[in-house]
Amino acid sequence: ALGIQWAASITPLPRISLQARAAVLTVLCLGWFAKSTFALTERPQMGFAKIAGGLQSAGDEVVLICSDSWGEGALITVLALGDPAQSQYIVLRGSKALSESAWTGGPYSPYFHNSSELEHYLESVPIDAIILDQTKTTWTEDRTLIERTVSENPSNWKLATELPEGPESRHLQLYRWVGADHSGMKPNIRLRMRLMLGHDLQK
Repeated sequence: ALGIQWAASITPLPRISLQARAAVLTVLCLGWFAKSTFALTERPQMGFAKIAGGLQSAGDEVVLICSDSWGEGALITVLALGDPAQSQYIVLRGSKALSESAWTGGPYSPYFHNSSELEHYLESVPIDAIILDQTKTTWTEDRTLIERTVSENPSNWKLATELPEGPESRHLQLYRWVGADHSGMKPNIRLRMRLMLGHDLQK
């Protein structure tokens, strides 16, 4: 704004007011910016819309997504843009629910150290579905622990959908809870966010 005001003040057009000259310069600058610089970033397709189709179409559902920041955000966006009359989802980001780290990505501190601890957590929430991103994830340790947990508890978890990696998709897996019915349980969610927020989040 100061630059435009200065340029308008030295423009040799005495018959035009300073305010009019500044307005014209502003329009010209914005037009130049829109034509030469501004562009909407086109994000690549990652397959989360397809994998989300495997989730239940009705009822509340708690979903755990283990991916990187783009993947976790993509799933949240897909579900948020869906039909709100059909279902409401609670999405837990693996990078926040499974471990703690700074916004910059470190230091890393896992919340669970074995499959028994993680399975107890998954059942206590309770988690209805897990989406694993085999292409990219914030912490490979978290993904490995989830893989071990679902593998050691086949009576509770079943691979429902798998989307192979391709030009427009990451390698995604959807695991669904097939254990005892917990649809009547109220979600018990607590995220330890003291490192980033200074306090925990409870639902």
